[in-house]
Amino acid sequence: MISYNWSHQKELIAIRDCLIKQGFDVWMDIENMFDSTLQAMADGVERAHVVLICMSQKYKDSPNCRAEAEYAFKRGKIIIPLKMERGYEPDGWLGILIGTKVFYDFSGKYDVEKKINELIRAIQISYGNVSMKIQN
Repeated sequence: MISYNWSHQKELIAIRDCLIKQGFDVWMDIENMFDSTLQAMADGVERAHVVLICMSQKYKDSPNCRAEAEYAFKRGKIIIPLKMERGYEPDGWLGILIGTKVFYDFSGKYDVEKKINELIRAIQISYGNVSMKIQN
């Protein structure tokens, strides 16, 4: 599952598509949104094994993003943070939720292909099994 602010949707669709090409099932809130927004977000979190938290100031300021991230944390989901905004350092509720987790920088500072490969490896390692997939 990808938890993000819509201001980064274009970049995250590209990342989602790369993950799908690698055999992962990835849910974003642009599909299968038949119920209320909150219910769809809850369903996405509940079905996920891994939640990619896409950090930016707009993400931190969004009540829906906060609800989704805190629910993933409460449910004990594997959280992998992605940095979407150059120079952004999470603080407040997002800083405490991310803690000391390693993040993957998709802010444009580094080569996207290299970062996607690192992200794929992190997802695989998080399962302890390279054949495991993100479920939706």
